[in-house]
Amino acid sequence: MPSARTPLAITLQRQGISASLRTQPRMLMTPGPGNSNPGFSLIIQAVPSGTAWYLDLAIGGRHERIFANGCDQESDWRRNRQGPQPFTDLELAKRAAEEELGRRLNRPVRISPQVELYCPSDAPVYDYLKSDVEFARARYDAQTDSICSVPEDCRLVSWPKGNLQRPRFHIPKDGAHIPADCRWQTICPKAHEEFLKFHNHRSGPEKAKRWLAWLISEYRKYGLNS
Repeated sequence: MPSARTPLAITLQRQGISASLRTQPRMLMTPGPGNSNPGFSLIIQAVPSGTAWYLDLAIGGRHERIFANGCDQESDWRRNRQGPQPFTDLELAKRAAEEELGRRLNRPVRISPQVELYCPSDAPVYDYLKSDVEFARARYDAQTDSICSVPEDCRLVSWPKGNLQRPRFHIPKDGAHIPADCRWQTICPKAHEEFLKFHNHRSGPEKAKRWLAWLISEYRKYGLNS
């Protein structure tokens, strides 16, 4: 008997702070947890109330919306007096997405229960954001006032004498397997340029530095065009 195919594992990312989830649209370029672009686009799109969802799927040049009652085309809506009915349970929407993708890809699909956090926040606006997970590659260390890599814990950026205009970049060596626009020596100075923009400091220097760590992390995972 042929062996069962290994399930395609997908980790969905939060769309901003909305109740919608999506596959990461950019290729995961460096090793680590998270979702690399699987060659298709899946959005579990929330309706405005944030309490119901439908599937927005693009694969193999075909794009369609899938609802709980199977309506995905305007002609179907005209035949069905009820019209498209969204999923009222997010887990049911995920299971439907697994089935639809599995059928189209001819292999099992499993969506991780973890949702990748879009951007860290000290006070999540909605309760559902509290369980999102950050797959960080960099973090801000308040004790040393520096940005450090994760999980290696190597210092990346510091500010001698607290001068934000004159950062010191401590650049660990990257292996040849790391793409050029994901290397520390490329992304740290570029991220710091964004960090210095006035609007990124409206909430104070510490929050700005935490944002810088997040941006470096995104560049590390997905490259400078992320």
